[in-house]
Amino acid sequence: MGIIHFSDPTTKKFRPQQVCLEKSKAERGEIHGYCKAGRTKEAAGALQILEKSGAVPHVKTYTVLIRNYCNDQNVDKALQLFYRMKVAPDVVTYTTLLNGLCDSGKMDKALEVFDRMKVAPDVVTYSTLLNGLCDSGKMDKALEVFDGMEVAPNEVTYNTLLKGLRDSGKLDKALEVFHGMKVAPNEETYNTLLKGLCDSGKLDKALEVFDQMKADPDVVTYNTLLNGLCDSGKMGKVLEVFDRMKADPDVVTYNTLLKGLCDYGKMGKALEVFDGMKVAPDVVTYSTILKGLCDSGKMDKALEVFDRMKVTPNVVTYSTLLKGLCDSGKMGKALEVFDLMKVAPNEVTYNIMIDGLSKVGKTEQGREFLAVMKDKGLKPDVVTYTSLVTGLAREGNLDEAIDLLQGFTSLGITPDMITFNAIMSGLCKTRQTDRAVDFLGYMVSMGWKPDEESYEILINVFKTEV
Repeated sequence: MGIIHFSDPTTKKFRPQQVCLEKSKAERGEIHGYCKAGRTKEAAGALQILEKSGAVPHVKTYTVLIRNYCNDQNVDKALQLFYRMKVAPDVVTYTTLLNGLCDSGKMDKALEVFDRMKVAPDVVTYSTLLNGLCDSGKMDKALEVFDGMEVAPNEVTYNTLLKGLRDSGKLDKALEVFHGMKVAPNEETYNTLLKGLCDSGKLDKALEVFDQMKADPDVVTYNTLLNGLCDSGKMGKVLEVFDRMKADPDVVTYNTLLKGLCDYGKMGKALEVFDGMKVAPDVVTYSTILKGLCDSGKMDKALEVFDRMKVTPNVVTYSTLLKGLCDSGKMGKALEVFDLMKVAPNEVTYNIMIDGLSKVGKTEQGREFLAVMKDKGLKPDVVTYTSLVTGLAREGNLDEAIDLLQGFTSLGITPDMITFNAIMSGLCKTRQTDRAVDFLGYMVSMGWKPDEESYEILINVFKTEV
């Protein structure tokens, strides 16, 4: 870059160094613009031109390009640029590079850069490094870095460490850090700790922490606690917490509560909550309430809820309803619903239909579903074939059942004891005792150890023959 001299008397006179400075600022602006637009390659090229001109780029220019390299998952380039910087990196530069190294899992290099810092790390630097150490499971090192902090930790620092301790199962240490906090915990702090306590079944401690909260619980706090209480079956406490919520419940709150009520058979209360929802139910809400109704045999109500759905059912919704219909023997209605599906059925859906048909003596129709399933590129599994084998054996078509068993075994699908015992039971019921004994030998040759039911089937038939 040549030095520009101004001769126009109306133009402000610049010394050559000032002209270089102004040109340098313009080119830095160009580099920053490239970086902002995600044009890292052009930014790097412009930086090289600037360096070759003899101008010294500003530390911010290096930092923004390092950040771009890191965002582009090119942390090696970021390191190369860092090591050839013509100015001293500042704390933002170090923190930017550390963030990229941590995100790419290069924790040894991150620690090396951190240990060689020539400026004092700030709280963001520490929080960044701690986040990387926690994400990589290096909790001992994280605690060592935390204990050696030369600046006061803030909420982000504590929340980062608490999450790492929680995720690594160190709840006692998390509680110790929590109780020793030198800043007021916020909602995220409580949510992090409560999730760990709930997930580990420490509900009494979770309730204690919740009751002593110094920050207003948000909807995530309530959802976390409600989920833990539901999982532990404390439905009385669940309803108590729900009724005194200070935050507006969202659809996740309702879905959590409904699942708990349905899982524990409290369908009356579940329907009351469902009908009184203050937010629009989503597909998960409907699938949850439908499962509860189907599991409790309330198929008329399930069909009523399904018919008035205000969202499009997904494959889980359909499969849930179809299973309920099949289990209750309503195969006609199940076939009708299946034919009207607005989404493509998956393997689970087909397995439900095949099992339902096999149980009502329509195994041949079940095999037709198997053929369609294969035509659509779906892979039958042991559940699919076991349903068909069981149905064939129940209908007395034992030769077909054994052929089907041997056929899917040759495909690398391993049968389970339900499959074997279904054929054993069919052979014994048709008084083919010798063949049943031979089949038992076949089971053993296949590497299967007969279970108690296998022997009971044989013993019972021998008793009747005596």
